This record gives sequence, structure tokens and C-alpha cells, in this order.
Amino acid sequence: MLLFDKISDCFDKYYSGVRLTYKILVFIGILLYFTYQAFTGDNGYKSYLIIKQQVIDKQQKLDKLKYQLSELKQKVDLLSSQSLDLDILEERCRIMLNYSYPSDIIIRSKTIS
Repeated sequence: MLLFDKISDCFDKYYSGVRLTYKILVFIGILLYFTYQAFTGDNGYKSYLIIKQQVIDKQQKLDKLKYQLSELKQKVDLLSSQSLDLDILEERCRIMLNYSYPSDIIIRSKTIS
């Protein structure tokens, strides 16, 4: 019986150390998993940086579109009946009636052929 008790005590000490080691390894594994997900997951730091850059790009695009809108509003104001600008009117007539294009080259000559 004494030998059996000694062997049992040895196994208990060995397995308690192994159980503690497994618990530590599982804890470290879980900690590594959550750390990895915190950086590379769907809601991680890497995704945050990508979304932040997309917000900056969209804001720049919005600023550009606001500038284009203000230019168009200015042209519309110049074509309104209260403040009609003749140069703008002529430009619009040339474009709408196809009198000339900006890339046309006009050559003047003294004789008419």
C-alpha cells in the first residue's frame, strides 16, 4: 500500500503541474488571439486606419464637388434674368448652337473663297 501511495502522489504532483501548464498555455493562446484580432480583425486597428483614410479621401472629394457646385451656381447666377452677362450668354450660345468648339482653329484670310 505504501508503494501505491507514493506512486499516486507522484502522479498527482506531475498532473497538477501539467494542468497548470495547460491552463497557462490556454490563457496565453486566448491572449494572443485577442491581441491579433485587436490589430487585424474587422473592427481592429488596421481597419480603423483604412476607414480613416477613406474618410479623408471622401472629404477631399466632397470639397472638390462643393467647389464645382459653387462654380455652377455662379454660372447660373450670371445667366439669370436679373443679372445677364453677355459674355456668358455668348459662350452658351456657341456651345448650344455648335458655332465653334474650344479646340477650333480660326484662320483669317483676305480673300473669301
